Amino acid sequence: KMFYLVLLLLISINTGCKNSSNPDDYNLPLPALKDSIPYGSLGQGKIVFERIGPLSNNYDGGYVIDINNHKSWGVHNGVFDGPSISPDGKLVAFAQYTPPPANSLWDIYSVNIDGSNLQQITSIIAQEHCPSWSKNGDYIYDRATEQLEQLYKTALSSHISTLVFSTMNMESPASVALDGRILFSDYNNIIVWQNNSLSTIKSDSIQSINLYSPCYNPQGDKIAYIEATTDTLTFNYKIIKVIKMDSDGNNSITLVELNMDANYNWEGSNNTSLCWSPDGTKIAFNKPESYLCAHIYVINSDGTNLVQVTSAEGVTDRSVSWGN
Repeated sequence: KMFYLVLLLLISINTGCKNSSNPDDYNLPLPALKDSIPYGSLGQGKIVFERIGPLSNNYDGGYVIDINNHKSWGVHNGVFDGPSISPDGKLVAFAQYTPPPANSLWDIYSVNIDGSNLQQITSIIAQEHCPSWSKNGDYIYDRATEQLEQLYKTALSSHISTLVFSTMNMESPASVALDGRILFSDYNNIIVWQNNSLSTIKSDSIQSINLYSPCYNPQGDKIAYIEATTDTLTFNYKIIKVIKMDSDGNNSITLVELNMDANYNWEGSNNTSLCWSPDGTKIAFNKPESYLCAHIYVINSDGTNLVQVTSAEGVTDRSVSWGN
């Protein structure tokens, strides 16, 4: 993991000046999506994702794909780290830098789905990333990095944050089931928090294999996640698999396996992401294509009908989230 730590440090230094401006200073509209979106193959709801690049522009921003109405738009121009759409499809939570005089570093913000009404949700003195929502939309969960990885939940109504648990490592956003179970990955293990304790339900100790972005389906009885095999020398992705299993870790099946030779790393823990559609019939994920390039794909939850959703050249599409 040393390669990733060095890379993260270099990129965070490079983006530090960009992130030091006021969040309201990003006034220019994002360029319209020119991707040929296959709306008819996507089901229903809204897909939100972060796009970085191309390198000639070096813009960051978030986009909405409105499947029902066959249209798309930019929701936020600027740093839009780890966007997560609310269950009702009305709000998007994301992380960005909070400039001085505040000393809370990175915090969680929200915007309306049309990009209006930017609000700061958290102000914990820590590096906060990877927001996700409770099923009823009352709380936002996020990972705060201090000496340990700490998961907080923040009430949307009051903006009061409460510590849920601490752990050594947390790769992915938390996935919260209706009954309060909380799922996450620490790269080598898929871990669930339940009844005030953490337990591992899936483990892979092979050095070249990482487990990313585990997520409950809407019913909470299935989990999907990404298994990525990398070259141990170059750290390039060689194979990614989308895997589905029962919520207790049993009956694992591979929905799709994709071969590649790609390295597309940017800053953040949300480079490799996955989510379910609101009705649980489809799974969206992002797939690395080449250096600093990745696109979004959707597959049926039974492993059929793989379709490419985004296709613009030279961009990294990541942090995919799906709501109503």
